[in-house]
Amino acid sequence: MIKICFPFVGDSFGGSHKSSILLIEHLDKAKFEPVIVLHKKGKLSEYLDNKKIEYKYLHMKHLAGSEPKIVKIILNIIFNFFKLFHFIKTNKINIVHSNDLRCNLTWSLPSKISCKHIWHQRTQISNSKIWKIVPYITNRIIFISKSIEKWENHKSKIVYNPFQIQSFEKNNEKQNIIKNYNINKNYKLIISVVGRIEIDKGIETIIKIAKMIPDAMFLIIGNNLYKGSFPENTKIINFIDDVERVIAGCDLLLSASLKEGFGRSVVEAMLVETPVVAANIPSYNEISTSKKYLNLVENNSPKYFVNKINQVIEEIDVKRENYISARIFAENKFSLSEHISRMENIYESLS
Repeated sequence: MIKICFPFVGDSFGGSHKSSILLIEHLDKAKFEPVIVLHKKGKLSEYLDNKKIEYKYLHMKHLAGSEPKIVKIILNIIFNFFKLFHFIKTNKINIVHSNDLRCNLTWSLPSKISCKHIWHQRTQISNSKIWKIVPYITNRIIFISKSIEKWENHKSKIVYNPFQIQSFEKNNEKQNIIKNYNINKNYKLIISVVGRIEIDKGIETIIKIAKMIPDAMFLIIGNNLYKGSFPENTKIINFIDDVERVIAGCDLLLSASLKEGFGRSVVEAMLVETPVVAANIPSYNEISTSKKYLNLVENNSPKYFVNKINQVIEEIDVKRENYISARIFAENKFSLSEHISRMENIYESLS
């Protein structure tokens, strides 16, 4: 039996957590024993409590990476070292698999010394020289896409995020959205935007697009980190567990992100046959280069997005077969079974 510890900060909940928990739930329990650890109570603990998934609570006052200063990062790694070393030994952990930058930095060194460590990189990394030390403080590095791969060596692997296939009746889901979020039926379109609400996610472009399409309601789903104002035809929704259901009920998914580690919501839209209009960035091209599956906008300006949205909506009935093909493509490329198989092979190779 291989005992694997999955540490999380716990103060947020998003696509990376969904991917991790899908993996944890579907591991072969005859071979692997997962141990979930949270450092803070919050959205993730609420999610786990609702799903009746067990976890351990290990309070950590200062996690490495909470502040970007190199000296603070090093001091917090040292400060937390013995507490984590003791936890690993006491609980007889074989592998620590961390999925968040703060957990990666905090857990990597004590894990590598006392057992084995997997550094799961889910976001873009800066060009700072400090990141060159990462291959030396971990046993394996997993990237969620080629577009964020930094340290290409024998330790690195690319493993795409997993997705659970779900089926929705799109017309019913649209009526549920109108009812649940009190949307005026005069709006001709409902457009979903999924992800943290901040500059890097293209929120300023989204706001300009919303102002240019006043007869569309924009459902913006995610943690709001933006200080500016929003037009009347936008509705902010905190991150929700069943975001796929909302995407299924929308006419279109829109992403104007300037950069993405992967782009989970784009695949979620493909899986429920909702058209996607998105910025032409490397991670989205990695999901699919086919114009049949994704409608990518070359010039990241509101005018070009609006033109593409209008074109997609006008042709949606004619091109319905494209969205069925996109679903089948995504089911094959990002299958849960493939993800589980690859991760279990990595665990066994480390043990």
